[in-house]
Amino acid sequence: MKKNKLLMTCGVALSLAAMLVSCGGEAVPEIYLITDVGNIDDKSFNQSAWEGVQKFGKDNNKGYNYLRPTENTTNARIEMIEAAHDQKAKVVVVPGFLFTEAVYIEQEACPDMSFIFIDGSPEKDGDVKIAKNTTSIFYNEVQSGWLSGYFAAKEYDTGNTADTVKLGFFGGIGVGAVVRFGLGFCAGIEYYANSVSTASKFAVNYNYCGSFAPDPKFVTTIEGWYDSGVQSVFSCGGGIYASVLAAAKNKGKTLIGVDSDQGLSLEEDDKKYMLTSSMKGVKESTIGALEAFYKNGETLPAEYAGKAVTYSAKNDGVQLGSKETWHFAKSEYSEYESLFATLKAADVKGDCSALYNVTEAKDPDQQGFKKTTVNYIK
Repeated sequence: MKKNKLLMTCGVALSLAAMLVSCGGEAVPEIYLITDVGNIDDKSFNQSAWEGVQKFGKDNNKGYNYLRPTENTTNARIEMIEAAHDQKAKVVVVPGFLFTEAVYIEQEACPDMSFIFIDGSPEKDGDVKIAKNTTSIFYNEVQSGWLSGYFAAKEYDTGNTADTVKLGFFGGIGVGAVVRFGLGFCAGIEYYANSVSTASKFAVNYNYCGSFAPDPKFVTTIEGWYDSGVQSVFSCGGGIYASVLAAAKNKGKTLIGVDSDQGLSLEEDDKKYMLTSSMKGVKESTIGALEAFYKNGETLPAEYAGKAVTYSAKNDGVQLGSKETWHFAKSEYSEYESLFATLKAADVKGDCSALYNVTEAKDPDQQGFKKTTVNYIK
C-alpha cells in the first residue's frame, strides 16, 4: 500500500513544522485533518474544518492532529494520508477539491480508515467513485452567495435611473464551489433588482484569479475596480481576502468574505470594511459527520457511507456572517433573518426557482439576467 513511507512517530516527527502538529491533549491522535494548499489559519474552509475537528475532539476526549502537505501535488497529499494511516488514524478529514485524486487512490489503499471529504468527490481520469469508507460533503453555495448579493445590491442602490450600481466578484480558482458562490451572488443582485421598486441598474465585475493565496497583483487589480466605481467586492477564495481587504482599505471601499465568518478575525480597525461573509457550515458538518462516525461504531453510517451529502438552507448548512460582523448600513440583521427564512421555506419545498435560477455549466455572463450586467473578465 505504501508509496512513500514517512518516518514519523507520535514522539518523533520528520519536518514537524511543515507537516505535523500534535494536538488533542493527552489522548492518542485518531482523527486527522489534512490541509490543502492553505493552512488551519486561512480563515476559510481549512480553518473551519479544523475548528470542527478540534471541537469534536475536545468535547469527546478524542485525540486529533493536522497534517500539511509539503507541496501542492497529489503525491504530497497521498504522503500525508499515508502518514495519518501509519499513525493509526481512524478517520481523516480532507477539505477541498485538490484531494480528488488522492482520496480516489487512498480510500481503497486504506480500507480500514474512513474519509470525510469536504467539498469534493474522489475522482481520477473522469471516474468518480465514493467508496464505502468515504463520504463527500457538499454545500449549496448558490444560496449563500445569493444572500450576500441581495444585501450588497440594497446597500449601494441609489434608486436613480441614471446610475449603474457596480459590484465585484473576485473568485479564486474557477471550480465548483467558487463558481456556485459567484453565480449565486449575481442572482441575489438580480433578485433584489426585480423585487423592489428601484430605477438603478446593476453591473458586476466578475473574475477568477486562479489562486487561493494573496498576491500584491490582486491588490492592484481590485484597486482598479474600486477606482472604476465598484463599491464592494465579494472575495471568494480563502486567503485572497487579504489582498481584497488591502485594496478596500486603500480606497475606502468594502468587501464580503467567504466560507467562515472572516470578520471575526480581523483587526478592530479593519472590521468596518467587511460587510459580512457568505458562509457554509463546514465546521458544523465536520462535527456532524464525526458524530455519526463514532455513534456508528467507528464506521460511516448508511446515510454517509459511499454517498455525497449536501448541506443547504433547509438544514442550516449555509448562512451569512453573525450579527457581530454585520456592517450593512441600510439593512438590519433581522432583515437577513427574514430573507433566510424565505429561502429556507422554498428550499424545504424543493423549489427555489422564484428566488434564483442559474446554470453552473454556463458562464456568468450567459445566465440570462435582465437587470444585472455581468462583466466577465477571463
